[in-house]
Amino acid sequence: DAERKAKPKKKSKISEDIAVELLINDVLDPTPDELTSSKKKLQDLTDRDMAKHEREKTLNSLEAFIFETQDKLYQEEYQFVVSEEEKEQISGKLRDASEWMDEDGYAATTKQLREKLSQLKSSCKDMFFRVEERRKWPEHLAALESMLNTSSFFLRRSAKLIPEDDQIFTEVELNLLEKVINETTTWKNETVAEQEKRSPQERPILLSKDIESKLALLDREVNYLLNKAKFAKPKAKAKAKNSTSADKDNSTSEEKTIPPAEQDKAPPP
Repeated sequence: DAERKAKPKKKSKISEDIAVELLINDVLDPTPDELTSSKKKLQDLTDRDMAKHEREKTLNSLEAFIFETQDKLYQEEYQFVVSEEEKEQISGKLRDASEWMDEDGYAATTKQLREKLSQLKSSCKDMFFRVEERRKWPEHLAALESMLNTSSFFLRRSAKLIPEDDQIFTEVELNLLEKVINETTTWKNETVAEQEKRSPQERPILLSKDIESKLALLDREVNYLLNKAKFAKPKAKAKAKNSTSADKDNSTSEEKTIPPAEQDKAPPP
């Protein structure tokens, strides 16, 4: 029976050619001209956004300046330094600018807005300067007075309290510091006195930049001497005489001392 069973068929391999069709649906790489054109469009959009932002910024600055300056004209510290004529002149220019904004300002270019803002700032420059200087005076003058006191105290200690043998500063250096102190004191007193005679509506002659310059000069001179003292080496002391000579001198002195006679003594009370 086993022999009668059919023998298993051998496996066979059949090969057939299969046709494949490839469809590419991706975006093709742009050409150099297309790439240049795209970059230009992006840059144009960026420039337009920046120009729009800059115009809005300038417009807001102009509006804020008009509003804030109109308000300042009625503040005490501004009224103190501005005459009625100047106040009316500034107020008129602010009013004209405000009307221009309502009529033509919102269609104006960034350049036109900047020019209008620059004109208004130029008209108010002197008023702002006078107010700003007066704000700085108290602090600046107090600092100058403190520096003068410190410098004078340092000079007195350096010139009088340091023994001549231990003096590390030259006469020229001390005289220079004294000269700067005296000139600064004279300038401060005369300038403050002259400023008090002037009208607050005039340009001040007491300027914060001048006070800062005087402060810097004093500070430089004092710091120079302080640094010199910091790194100065102590002077060598003169050698003392040897003890033998000192004892000999003392002995000779004692031998020459003549006690008073008994009769010269005062009688007891």
